[in-house]
Amino acid sequence: MGSTNRRALVRFLVYVRPYTRLIGLATLCGMAKFILPSSMALTLKFITDRLVMPAAGSTTGGTSSDVIMRGFEAYLGWATKLLPAAWRTSWGSFNILVVTLLVIYAVWAVALYYRSYLANLAGHRTILDLRTDLYQHLSRLSHSFFQTHQSGAIVSRLMADVALAQNFDVGQDAWARIDPTSAALFLGTTQIDAGMTHWLATWRTPTINERAITGQHV
Repeated sequence: MGSTNRRALVRFLVYVRPYTRLIGLATLCGMAKFILPSSMALTLKFITDRLVMPAAGSTTGGTSSDVIMRGFEAYLGWATKLLPAAWRTSWGSFNILVVTLLVIYAVWAVALYYRSYLANLAGHRTILDLRTDLYQHLSRLSHSFFQTHQSGAIVSRLMADVALAQNFDVGQDAWARIDPTSAALFLGTTQIDAGMTHWLATWRTPTINERAITGQHV
């Protein structure tokens, strides 16, 4: 039974092979779908550590050993060189990051659209080829085949079995195969997002009573 299923799967993959390029592009768009949203959490971390805290008089500034933070600093240094001198401030850096996030999420929306479009296009073309070959095969069969087989069983093969293949190829089950790498990267970026969410949920400004107890200026 296992070898029969394996042969059927191999025969089905023959119909998928001509559209591997579309599936590959859909996979790349799926990777972008899961990776790009993590830029929000990383940007909030940079704004807090490099823009808000130094402006508040904190002494945590300086060169960071974090590769991502150094990347942000290099990007802002490059961007401010292309803009007037008025942008070379913390407020200017904040505005640059906000505009960059808008561009990133615009790219994310395009990637999200083409992920679904390309995957569905490849799936429907595969099913079209499968249905075409199936109908052509039935049209070549002799009359004795239709006399020895029930018409209901033949219609069931045409409708139900191809529908199952269509669900396997373009339904919800298809995303488990289109986004394997994306799912792995999503697990990594989820840890970043979860850490930032926990930090934002637990961080708060001291109340007036707490400032009075600790001797801070009220």
